[in-house]
Amino acid sequence: MSSSSKRNNEPSSNGRSTRLSEDEAYAQALQEEYRKDFLRRQAKKNQYNQARREREQQQAHQQQFQQQQHQPRDTAVSPSAPPEDLLSSLYIVPASSSMGSVTPAPPPHAPPAPPSYNFKRSQTLDDEEYARRLQAQLEQEEQERIYHTIGRSTNNTHRSSDVRSSTVSATSYVDDTTRTAQQLQDEEYARRLQKQVLQEENRRRRQQQQQQQQNNRHETFPPHTTTPLYGRSTSTFMDERTNSSISEDEDAARRIQQELIDAEYAHRISVLEQQEALAQQVQQQENAAAAAAAAASRRRTPRQNCIRRLVPLLVCATAIAIVPLLFVMGVFNPNDIPVLSDIFGNQNDWLNNDPWTGNVTGLDGPTPGSDAYAWSNSGNGLALDILNACSDEWQVFINEGVTNWDNGYPIDSLTLRTTRIEYESACSQVRGKLKICNGNYGDKRWRGLNEVMLSRQNVIMSSVAYLNEYYLSRESDAQRLYTVCHELGHGFGLPHWDEDFFNKDLGNCMDYTVNPERNSKPDESNFLYLAQLYGGRNVTTSESTTISGDSPSATEESVPPPSNRNRRRTQLRQHHQQSATSSRLLDVLPYNPHRRILHASQDREVHMIPTNDGHGAMIVQHYLLA
Repeated sequence: MSSSSKRNNEPSSNGRSTRLSEDEAYAQALQEEYRKDFLRRQAKKNQYNQARREREQQQAHQQQFQQQQHQPRDTAVSPSAPPEDLLSSLYIVPASSSMGSVTPAPPPHAPPAPPSYNFKRSQTLDDEEYARRLQAQLEQEEQERIYHTIGRSTNNTHRSSDVRSSTVSATSYVDDTTRTAQQLQDEEYARRLQKQVLQEENRRRRQQQQQQQQNNRHETFPPHTTTPLYGRSTSTFMDERTNSSISEDEDAARRIQQELIDAEYAHRISVLEQQEALAQQVQQQENAAAAAAAAASRRRTPRQNCIRRLVPLLVCATAIAIVPLLFVMGVFNPNDIPVLSDIFGNQNDWLNNDPWTGNVTGLDGPTPGSDAYAWSNSGNGLALDILNACSDEWQVFINEGVTNWDNGYPIDSLTLRTTRIEYESACSQVRGKLKICNGNYGDKRWRGLNEVMLSRQNVIMSSVAYLNEYYLSRESDAQRLYTVCHELGHGFGLPHWDEDFFNKDLGNCMDYTVNPERNSKPDESNFLYLAQLYGGRNVTTSESTTISGDSPSATEESVPPPSNRNRRRTQLRQHHQQSATSSRLLDVLPYNPHRRILHASQDREVHMIPTNDGHGAMIVQHYLLA
């Protein structure tokens, strides 16, 4: 070869040798940097191993201390001087023996070998290959470091949980275990999330590498300069990769959140559409039913519509025509209807009597017959003692009732003397006296009861009156005064004036009424009846009135033979106008085989019971039903 050709080849060979020396220098510098990094990691590993050994020693001390605690104590040792190991162990944080050895940190990887330069191919391709291997190694080390950090935090959590479980009570142990379990769940979720992020990052990185390889096939690489392509340090690669990973994770999280929001919104729209479709379907069904009903009503013939209108009119017209005819024919009595009786009065007053012709004479009310019973008297009036055995709340009504009967008009036949005695609810009979009592006698279906003891001559021997507070405690004051007046009248020998609750009120307490405030006192007809039984004094003229020969006997001298007892019972039944054979009180009254029902109606009953005194006396009971 000539000298000129040698001189021409020298610059090219010198340039290649210069580039080769620069690459070798860069590779050596990079190897030196990796060696230093390896030494730093090795030093950290030694420190970590030293700390692990210290923790294991502390754990051994703690286990030894726990074993000493479980052993029985020597009684010779003073409790005030604890052992030295115990004092020293109080400042040692025990580690959990159940967690095993701590996972060591992964050793640093050796730096990759420098590229072997082959001048037969492009120098740039060798440098890129070396850079890819270096980047892959850095990513692998970063992943191992992340896994190691997560595992170490898990171990620290377990160790702290064991320390707390050895120093707290059983209740605190349960709480720490719950929190530890929650932390483990959170860490497991963090690991899964980190794994997903890494997978997404690896996938994206592979796509970028593939895209870069495709671009490298079609692009021309820039000329190689003296400045090395890999002049950036390891920290620069890590920072760029970390920043890109964070931004990509944020983008992925935002996309996932947006997808969840879109799915929830789509679900709500679907539910609303279903509800709207269902409402439309129901509305269509209702409209179809209404249309069918309207069509059915239109199909009815005019004749049917006419009949439907005329039938109610015919029924009303028939009722209006028949009801007056029933009154005219005597089927209905106007006195049975309270409103009509109050308006028109008694039917006999305005149908059969003419108030403008002559004078109306005679006595109102019933007239005593030969079978009437009365107290023994002299014929010039009755003087009677009344025993008041009622409680304090009844004194007002008792005093007013006795006063009303004592002040008779126009003939005063009664001279009454009231004696207040001790409260008594049993109300036993007292010979020659009339006793009145009150009490809660229970749900016996009567609010007032009068018992009259009769001799064989129908002479009253004694009488007792009962006021049942089971019903009267809920009644008005007018009803209480009416009941007192009514039972005292039976004690004097008076019968009922009228037994219809719904006809016109007669104005006296011996008349049944639904308006007790109108019938709470005796009237003239009651006093005239008493005058026929006992005689009396005319209040206007102060003249004495004696009884007639048809009145009951005033003495008890004559005693009828026993053969007349049945006839006397028959007369009593006829006197009380027995109109029913069934009684409402038999199931609540004490059983008596000799009880006889003289009268039983919806509003009152009269019973007769023989006594055991040996003189043939009878007890007549007047029940005012509730």
